[in-house]
Amino acid sequence: MMSSTLNLYVAKQVFLGILTAFCVITGIIILIDFVELSRTIDQGKGVSFFDLAGLTLLKAPSLLEEILPFAVLFGAMSALSKLNRRSELVIMRAAGLSAWKFLTPAMIVSAMIGVIWITALNPLAAKGTQMFDATKSRLTSSASLISSDNDLTNIWLAEGAVSGQTKIYARRGDINSNELYDVTFYLFRYDANKTPEFTNRFDAKQALLSDKGFWVLTDVIDTPADGSQAQPYESTTFATKLTRDDLRTATNSKADPTLHTIYLVMCHKIFTF
Repeated sequence: MMSSTLNLYVAKQVFLGILTAFCVITGIIILIDFVELSRTIDQGKGVSFFDLAGLTLLKAPSLLEEILPFAVLFGAMSALSKLNRRSELVIMRAAGLSAWKFLTPAMIVSAMIGVIWITALNPLAAKGTQMFDATKSRLTSSASLISSDNDLTNIWLAEGAVSGQTKIYARRGDINSNELYDVTFYLFRYDANKTPEFTNRFDAKQALLSDKGFWVLTDVIDTPADGSQAQPYESTTFATKLTRDDLRTATNSKADPTLHTIYLVMCHKIFTF
């Protein structure tokens, strides 16, 4: 009887510890996710505070599924630490109980939480994720999606033609206006063996992608690769086959930038040779 009462007491303490840890971590995660959604979805395009709150709640079950093991770990540790501070564990050990005797209720509580989550709450998380994707798609169809990394930054574009290649790098940009800022165009021309040779570098304050099939560069500096004097231009144009969809794909891409970095370093080496 005493053993049963002791097991229930330890199980209760562990459960309360897990519940406390779960609530604290959940509150932090939901708050962070709400802020992140506020940054990535433009509220000025008809997305209200309640829409963002609803999206956060729909995504919450899948987030909680990931933090549950940590909540169980920290909750159980907190409960056992609390029992130790009150010398209850010392008394149990003095009474001849082994460590496994008072750890067993903690393991049983953890196992029951895992079973309940898998059987009942895991399907809820899957359904919530599905509804989240559908709702977010509906809201962002009329709202502007903003990059979470300081708007649109470190944009790379590449274009090939019969005569050569063009690599484009921009520190930042705006998809809605088809504009890139602090832009560098690296021009390569094919030699007789179809090997690309670096010829010119164009640095511009702004580049506008026109619907008519060309780039409009303003405040331009043309630096030839042969070491001749750089030439400033108020504006210049480049023919292009890139479209707004290409720009959107490039700015939302998570591709490895290693190849582009090699091109950038190579060009700088040429200029400083």
